[in-house]
Amino acid sequence: AASGTTFSASGGSIDVSVTSNAVWRIDRAAGEASDWLSVNATQGKESQYVKVYARANTTVNAREATLRFVCTTDESVWQAMTFRQEGEEPSLNVSPESVSLAYEESSAMVKVECNTSWTATADSDWITLSKKGSEGDATLYVKASENTSEDARHCVVVLSMGDGLPKKQVEVTQEGKP
Repeated sequence: AASGTTFSASGGSIDVSVTSNAVWRIDRAAGEASDWLSVNATQGKESQYVKVYARANTTVNAREATLRFVCTTDESVWQAMTFRQEGEEPSLNVSPESVSLAYEESSAMVKVECNTSWTATADSDWITLSKKGSEGDATLYVKASENTSEDARHCVVVLSMGDGLPKKQVEVTQEGKP
């Protein structure tokens, strides 16, 4: 297989020179999920350029697809070209980054925007999270049990994408009972 090219996560296009003295077509590798890759011509006659387009990759996973340039008069004559595309950098954002709750049992909604999987943990047993993690964007509910003390209490909810990747925190404060 001929080496192709590597596209950035944002996508783009390149011109591929097809050199032939016959009619040819472009096939995709069997069973390959390559809908992110398209061409401006799926067949041609003799030598010409084909533009190969890559859509933006909005995941953190790199991907690849193979196109086969096949001679239609002799299908044993073909050339494969593999195209690769980088994934996005992992990103994680939360909103709001701090919540204040009344002393009664109460909850707050936190919007999570993430392009990969994430986990959530709370450092206090009086906090319950609606989920321990998810894949991609989600809504996380932070629920506090009733605070029977007169003192306010604090908790940190940590959202993480994995080892070595940036984390986000949500500071939770619950007022004391009057």
